[in-house]
Amino acid sequence: MMLKLKDIKGIFPQSSGISDEGMEFHTVSIDESNCGKRGLFISLGEAAKIKEALENGAIAAILKEGEAIPSFTPNHFPVFRAKAPMAAFSDILLNYINKNRKKEWEDMTKFIFYRTKLLNDSTITYDIAVEKEKAALLDAVQYHVSARRG
Repeated sequence: MMLKLKDIKGIFPQSSGISDEGMEFHTVSIDESNCGKRGLFISLGEAAKIKEALENGAIAAILKEGEAIPSFTPNHFPVFRAKAPMAAFSDILLNYINKNRKKEWEDMTKFIFYRTKLLNDSTITYDIAVEKEKAALLDAVQYHVSARRG
């Protein structure tokens, strides 16, 4: 089952743009260059990257509360607000897993939680806080996947 706009609106009710609750997301990504077809882009404090996300298939975005929506953003483009964008990614993923835990999946939304252009085109970082956040997210994913199988 695909992630839908109504699922995102249930988590992040503060939004602008169209409200087609049946709109489906094929990907959720923090990487504007890797949004994929019908993607939901989560901006990690760089609203201007919405332009590249749009060019790469994004049909909606999540911005940090208080961050200005760039003027080039189409009026129909849904923009949601989150206090902490990285936590938003985790909230969406865990909500998606819990909602679909007992269903057999045909089409699934892909979650991309790395950036291909991070630190001079490397996905490796030496920032301990970032590494801990990534490790916690991976642990949560592994727990929910193993709970579904077991």
